[in-house]
Amino acid sequence: MNDPNYRGLLRGSEKSGYPTDYLLTRIRGKRASLISAWDCLLDASSPLEYLSSGRFGIPVGDRSADGVWRHLMKEFGWVHAQMNRTLRDVFLPFFLYGELRTIFICLRQTQGRKPEKIERLLSLSLLSERIKKVLRTGEDVNAVLRGIEPFFAGLSGQFVGMETLFDKEGLQAVEQHLTDRYLEYVVRSGPHPTIKAFFSDIIDARNVLSLYKYLRHVPKAPPPFIRCGRLREEKFTAIAGKKDLFSIVPLVLELTGTTLTVPSASDVENALYRKISRSLRKTARDPLGVGVVLEYLWRCSLQAINLSILFHGAGMEREVLSEELIQ
Repeated sequence: MNDPNYRGLLRGSEKSGYPTDYLLTRIRGKRASLISAWDCLLDASSPLEYLSSGRFGIPVGDRSADGVWRHLMKEFGWVHAQMNRTLRDVFLPFFLYGELRTIFICLRQTQGRKPEKIERLLSLSLLSERIKKVLRTGEDVNAVLRGIEPFFAGLSGQFVGMETLFDKEGLQAVEQHLTDRYLEYVVRSGPHPTIKAFFSDIIDARNVLSLYKYLRHVPKAPPPFIRCGRLREEKFTAIAGKKDLFSIVPLVLELTGTTLTVPSASDVENALYRKISRSLRKTARDPLGVGVVLEYLWRCSLQAINLSILFHGAGMEREVLSEELIQ
């Protein structure tokens, strides 16, 4: 994909990057520092103590809940900087997807009047300087949404109307709308096949989790489901109509191959993410393919999620934390 519209949203790079085979070699080496022995962290008196053993590549300054996410942003930035232009174009959709979280946090900090936290986050961000300026200088959420909307509207007209949505339904509705429409846009825009398959899996996972929350609480109206996944929107709507939590069990089995006895939120989420991990491991078997990079970035993301759970769950029972971790 060589979409100039992405470049209005993400920063460019003056460096030409390195040959792809060089980056793949570096990434294979860095994979060894990723955490796989989660039981060891659960058994330690604290995650910080175990991480301080020096066995993993988490810097001292990032050994905290917030630091985990800063470390992830640094790692994404490193990979982005090493890429040559051809490979960087392939991964533009992935990097912008990761930066949606940056935008959402900045919107919340704008709402909470915390400019210093916005600045700290943007110092590591891959967003373009024009987007960063809007996020830094917007007086309130409405002003920020007015400022960033034209950039996303350059991708698709579906992004128009974010400020109106915020005024009617609040910030959470804006976040869901922007994420859902972005996922649909990526799949429809004809990305690299490996990237497309990944985002199709992400859409299915988000749809299943939305369906689970609906069946668990049964509000008046079912949630809007995202189009362009592997499963059609109508299938999720039909299951929602049954209003039976256990009706999600065969759906999870179909998508992931995992049989759930009692469908808890953590079990459903774990099954979906493990399925994505298995798919990416298969694509990573091609030693020269983009799957090697994508699988590494995905594993870095899951590691950040798990570490965040451990830091926030300090003092909780081991069994409870174990169920929450994505393994």
